[in-house]
Amino acid sequence: MNTTDIFLTENEFDKQYPLRRNHFDPNAGWGTETDGEGCLFEAYGEEIEFVRKQDPATVWTGVDSDEGPLLLSGLHYCDRIGFLVSTKPRPANTWVTVRLDSCSDEDGSPEKQ
Repeated sequence: MNTTDIFLTENEFDKQYPLRRNHFDPNAGWGTETDGEGCLFEAYGEEIEFVRKQDPATVWTGVDSDEGPLLLSGLHYCDRIGFLVSTKPRPANTWVTVRLDSCSDEDGSPEKQ
């Protein structure tokens, strides 16, 4: 089975994959500009149980990497910050990496240091 790697900017991700709110914690991180309600789910308790029950193609993991913060498709535990759940799944056989604004330039490529 062949897989495809896709790299998105944070803006591209936001347009393609709307996020579900964290209904367990109204003060969760990863808030939106319009209402401030957060979308970030924790890696323990009822929040991770909820995430594990979702379609794996809708689960995203925020990680702290050597390249800076990234958002990766799927459920990952190493260096994780937290989890997001989108309302739209990523395409089958596709792995998506999102370079967050703090670590990429305007075209989404990593900043040169």
